[in-house]
Amino acid sequence: MPDSEAQFNERSQRRLSHDLRALYAAPPVPASVDEEILRALEPAPARRRPWVLGTGAAAAAVLLITGILAWFGPPPTIDEQRKLAHDVDGNQRLDIVDAYLVAVAAERGDAPLSWDVNGDGNVDVLDATVLAQRVVRLPL
Repeated sequence: MPDSEAQFNERSQRRLSHDLRALYAAPPVPASVDEEILRALEPAPARRRPWVLGTGAAAAAVLLITGILAWFGPPPTIDEQRKLAHDVDGNQRLDIVDAYLVAVAAERGDAPLSWDVNGDGNVDVLDATVLAQRVVRLPL
């Protein structure tokens, strides 16, 4: 019996496959449609656009000038100089890392007097606290 069941399954699968192909058979695609599709996929001939080269050169010049002005920009104002006086790590920004470095150096006792933020003559944890408060202040 198992043999006849396997044969039945195989014949059934072949019949089902044949019937489905007949039912959903797609008509052949005409050669003209294939040719039209292939023609549409061909790259278009290159067109010369001289204005693109001029625009690219102008954009590069603007970027170069902007970069130079940003790098060699105007000197910092007095307020910026005061603010950056406590830029401990020298990255031209006053940030929480500066406050951390002041706190570590104050705890070790080897902080230079120029790191005295609050002007009391000592560099201690209070200076790190004042500096941290300045850098994390949110604009109102």
